[in-house]
Amino acid sequence: MDNSTKRSDKAREIARAALAYFTEKGFQGTSVEKIAAGAGIGKSTIYEYYNSKEELFMAAIREASEQWFDQIGQIARQTEDAIERLERIAHAFLECDEEEPIASQ
Repeated sequence: MDNSTKRSDKAREIARAALAYFTEKGFQGTSVEKIAAGAGIGKSTIYEYYNSKEELFMAAIREASEQWFDQIGQIARQTEDAIERLERIAHAFLECDEEEPIASQ
């Protein structure tokens, strides 16, 4: 694995950690310090990958979108029936709201 792949993997790992906080606490209620603590890294490490909280927020949104579209693709491959696909996608969408919150820190 080359350095750019490692860097990209670390950036995605940070974005995933941020996504959990932004989802639960919103943009204003989430601090870079909390994200860093939750990811088990220092605040300065986040700034090695992202220039600002806003940039990290956008990366978290991209990560969420990629996860959602991957899930839709998996559902679509499970059945040929269009109605069943829509029902499964709707069910998955409704389950998104029931996910476990992050641990309070």
